[in-house]
Amino acid sequence: MEKTALRIESYQPSFEAEWDAFIDESLNGTFLQSRRFLNYHKNRFIDDSLLFFRGGKLVCVCPACAVDESGGKTFWSHKGSTFGGLVLAEDECRAEKILEIINLLKQYLNDNGYNKAVLKITSDLFSLKSADLLEYCLWKEGFNDFCEISTYVDLAECPTDYGTIFNATRRNERNRWKKEGAYFTELFTEKEISVFYDLLANNLKKHEASPVHTLVELIDLKFERLPHEMSFYGTFLDNEMVAGCLLFKFLKAKTIHLQYMATHQGAALLPSPAAFTYGSILEKASEQGFLKASWGTSTFEQGRVLNNSLIKFKESLSNHYSQNKIYQWKRL
Repeated sequence: MEKTALRIESYQPSFEAEWDAFIDESLNGTFLQSRRFLNYHKNRFIDDSLLFFRGGKLVCVCPACAVDESGGKTFWSHKGSTFGGLVLAEDECRAEKILEIINLLKQYLNDNGYNKAVLKITSDLFSLKSADLLEYCLWKEGFNDFCEISTYVDLAECPTDYGTIFNATRRNERNRWKKEGAYFTELFTEKEISVFYDLLANNLKKHEASPVHTLVELIDLKFERLPHEMSFYGTFLDNEMVAGCLLFKFLKAKTIHLQYMATHQGAALLPSPAAFTYGSILEKASEQGFLKASWGTSTFEQGRVLNNSLIKFKESLSNHYSQNKIYQWKRL
């Protein structure tokens, strides 16, 4: 039987509906690789996303942008998303098929003048199935891997009082805020979200940084693009917001992810409201049927730098670790 030829098509807006439908049914795709998420960037990046077809069937997509760097042109998948990489149809999860896709990608990179490619693979924490075979095939075909480390809570392993997984310091902090009457509630209006955003911007200003997303972008994402995949919450004391967070919801994997957290001291004699907020996130995640809660990475520069104070803090609130893999190819 003659083998069905594999071919690449460059992304065009006419593919948007087909792309997003494919992401929803894929083996390892999430909303972070959907066009409804990526397109909010508008013209911020030079899009070079790819679709792989066998005959007339879409079997793989790769969200990507072209970036000019000092060493030449780099294929980033995707600089505007936490995860990119190759997103596969479930029936493509066979070594022979994945190797064929990777080799066609490498041919595309060579033909289009790329000196480097960076693929940020979806972590198993957010996928329906493991990416082990994909990662092996990338390594086999000359992609070097880098590893970021993140922390998370397995809710199935926790007792009813989720805060008891915290260390003694965090438990005491959490209990102080509970005794003071602090409460945790969802933020529904643009006005409420803007209060959280101001808190976030002030937090980051101390480190001479600013939020990755603008307030306008967050409002657009929440109310137009991702109404079911993201939620804002606030911790309040005496009707004042003392902490806030943005949660991403990976519905297929039943994992909730803390994307942004912002706090201020509140009452002078109280500790930070962070532990109370983290505990409240776990309670809310369990109520909504999530199985895991992710606190995110504690590394920089593709995992080469570990933020010791950050991971120590997250370890005081977690019971598991997860790896985020980044695969890099360079022209020989």
